[in-house]
Amino acid sequence: MGNDREFANPQDGVAPSTNPDYELPLNETQQLAWLIAGIFTVLACVISTWQARQHAKYNQRPQLRKYVMRILFMVPVYAIDSWIALRFYTVSKYFSTVRECYEAFAIYTFFNFLITYLQEETGDVNKYLLSKPPATPVVPFCCFPKYTMGCKCLHRVYSCNSKALFRRSI
Repeated sequence: MGNDREFANPQDGVAPSTNPDYELPLNETQQLAWLIAGIFTVLACVISTWQARQHAKYNQRPQLRKYVMRILFMVPVYAIDSWIALRFYTVSKYFSTVRECYEAFAIYTFFNFLITYLQEETGDVNKYLLSKPPATPVVPFCCFPKYTMGCKCLHRVYSCNSKALFRRSI
């Protein structure tokens, strides 16, 4: 039979998993599932786009608008990735990589959204955080000392967030 990777065919008894480019034909149930998933993907994209448009039109806080828009577009990215992975599982890893990178970007955006929101509400984030009493760590970390909020703490959180997101996207 020669090279199994080149001539993989279910009728020949060679498992399709030996050829990464081989796609099995869809049966009726799988076609129906793919169609339903496609309908909901389109619906999710339309609703998310409509929400983003409404948000851009009626939001009175332009500094926060761009962060919310970036987070809202997580829905189409996830929907399209899932829909493609349902049918084209051999190329889904490439789309999942794009999704993972966008997810890391959205988490970074959410952190910036929180900082910008605090800045708009309080004026000076550092002064606001320093006015808070020292925080006690949660149960698994209760043996650590209390930590004070402020610019130093915020910088550590920002640094850890950036490092974790960089590792996740790789």
